Amino acid sequence: MEISVRRGSWVGFRFDSKLQFVAVLLELLLILSWFEAATGKYLEEQQHQKDPERGSRNIVSHSCIHDQILEERRRPGRKVYSVTPQVYEKPSIANPLHNRGRALLSISNLPGERGNAKQPIRIYLNYDAVGHSPDRDCRNVGDIVKLGEPPISSPSGTPSCNPHGDPPIYGDCWYNCTLDDISGEDKRRRLRKALGQTADWFKRALAVEPVKGNLRLSGYSACGQDGGVQLPREYVEEGVVDADLVLLVTTRPTTGNTLAWAVACERDQWGRAIAGHVNVAPRHLTAEAETLLSATLIHEVMHVLGFDPHAFAHFRDERKRRRNQVTDQVMDEKLGRMVTRVVLPRVVMHSRYHYGAFSENFTGLELEDGGGRGTSGFYHIPPHTIPHKHAC
Repeated sequence: MEISVRRGSWVGFRFDSKLQFVAVLLELLLILSWFEAATGKYLEEQQHQKDPERGSRNIVSHSCIHDQILEERRRPGRKVYSVTPQVYEKPSIANPLHNRGRALLSISNLPGERGNAKQPIRIYLNYDAVGHSPDRDCRNVGDIVKLGEPPISSPSGTPSCNPHGDPPIYGDCWYNCTLDDISGEDKRRRLRKALGQTADWFKRALAVEPVKGNLRLSGYSACGQDGGVQLPREYVEEGVVDADLVLLVTTRPTTGNTLAWAVACERDQWGRAIAGHVNVAPRHLTAEAETLLSATLIHEVMHVLGFDPHAFAHFRDERKRRRNQVTDQVMDEKLGRMVTRVVLPRVVMHSRYHYGAFSENFTGLELEDGGGRGTSGFYHIPPHTIPHKHAC
């Protein structure tokens, strides 16, 4: 059974032709939530049907550690991302503001948007680093590799990671490699298939202002997290042909049921992600985890595209002026606690329309601050925000 997202429900909306990135934020919020709900529902059903002899090895959910990674990157001396200005195709002179930002293709292709300069996003996947980091990639059974940054003064192997820890541990420990953690040919084939499908999904779903000429990256430091990935010299000197976003792929181990994680590492002059690091754990590159992995990779690449506090800080209007406020903390009387909500005007407007929430008490789209299927943390959506019926 394949999990998919029904975007057809958007077609009936009468969107203003000036719909820009803030509306896309809402759509990404909704899609992210749909995938979390759909994945959870489907896999819970499958758990009751699985072979009891193999059931203990089946992964039925993904624990996202994006928030823990963000805390790690805030440590003193850590460089969160580099900035490399890009040149973009100029929008049409007739409607220059209509063509800026990002939009879902189902919206940008509506009548009146025929002259839109936005094009399907081009994601370039680089696999050069897979299996080539001796201190972080598992090459042989019994290898001891780093997760995060273990203390240099401690003996190699201590503290040791608990591979089955729940909740998963992000890092700062030494991992003892097993056969499942080695990215052999079969796992690499599954990796390319899954990420290729992810890139195709975004190409069908998301339109952006295309980079004019080659996408150029800085290469000032390693791109990403957990040691990162060094950018190829040609990406810096010559740029990347036919690309709007470069994803550097690794297959380093994780703990618990974290299938993958992803972060942005380079942005353009407007704060848009142009390079990111995606890591997929080899032990989850299996036939049993294939459906969950597909949903997980879309979820994680969304963190690169915008579900990140650094992206929130760079949100801009159609004139590319920085937004004064993206989120706000308010007291939810029903829940009896403080909640964080996205308060961008168009997000509020389209949320009201989508949910029929026209009460004056509806002031924004709530973000997660509790637990639930690995979505705890500031940059996810709580289950009660979007009812289960919206999952396909």
